[in-house]
Amino acid sequence: LLIEKLIAHGEASTAKTWMRRLEKNSPDSAITLALQAKIAIAEDDRQKAIEYAKRLMPGGPVPVDKPAQLAAVARLMEDLGFAKAADRVLERYAELELGGIQARVEFLGRQGRADEALDLLESNWDALSLERALSLAIQVLRSQTDDASATLVAGRIGPWIDKAKRLDPGSVVIRLIEAELQTLQGRPSEAETIYRNLLAGRTLSAPQAAIVSNNLAFHLAKPATAAEAATLIDAAIVELGPLPDLLDTRGLVRLAKGEHEAAVADLKEAILAPSAAKYLHLAVAELAGGDEAAARKSLEAARREKLGSQRLTPEDTDRLKLLEEKFGPAGASTAAGA
Repeated sequence: LLIEKLIAHGEASTAKTWMRRLEKNSPDSAITLALQAKIAIAEDDRQKAIEYAKRLMPGGPVPVDKPAQLAAVARLMEDLGFAKAADRVLERYAELELGGIQARVEFLGRQGRADEALDLLESNWDALSLERALSLAIQVLRSQTDDASATLVAGRIGPWIDKAKRLDPGSVVIRLIEAELQTLQGRPSEAETIYRNLLAGRTLSAPQAAIVSNNLAFHLAKPATAAEAATLIDAAIVELGPLPDLLDTRGLVRLAKGEHEAAVADLKEAILAPSAAKYLHLAVAELAGGDEAAARKSLEAARREKLGSQRLTPEDTDRLKLLEEKFGPAGASTAAGA
């Protein structure tokens, strides 16, 4: 886990130091080979990464006694572009435990095979908790960047959520999933209504209320509603602490209030748990504060985090459009004056 985190934060040289310990303790394990390949990818040594990956192909040292490691192996195959090999590993993983089914559902969604993902999920519905099954379905929807595919996926998920609400009408998680569905369908006002109704119901625990407040504040992070959003996110942070997702929201709220320096400070802390969306938000704040060089760098980091692989909210779509108008789309020249 430490090695993976170091790689994710661009500290490949430090990761290699810890890698030597892992190699000594478990030299030929699948996870060791997978991490060696990840370090090679981080160092732009694709050939070495492929050599490690080939040793992990089905028929190699895949640890059937430790099936969870198969997920790491499959993700490596996917990152290297070996989708068929990744699918074979995940098929094997899915035969061994429930986690494999979940991993393959997410993989199929990322590969644009949404119908297969939802079919697999539906055929294993009884093995999963209701809330977990719906969360996986939403993850498949997030992976659909094509509007037509997203519409079809949302069309299948909607009735599932309606049924889930009838089966468990008191579930806060199901209502949160419903709100996310509305957001991903470009209906932020409907999502906002769900969040307000949850808060008005006064049946939430303090942590649940903080989560809902954060989500509502994210939607209200606009100049006209920034004051209300600030009250909501401040209360959420008092309850849950300065978690990265909450700092991300507060950064956007401060940006909406014109507090550029404070927004950048929050968003820089938020990326300690990096994601494409968080880097996108930081880039917008840096651009608003006049630091174009930093904004360009953050946008590049968002793209490295696979910005284009996830469906954006309407607000994030607008933010990306703003940045691309300034710096050009992905693949455009980054030379001065470009």
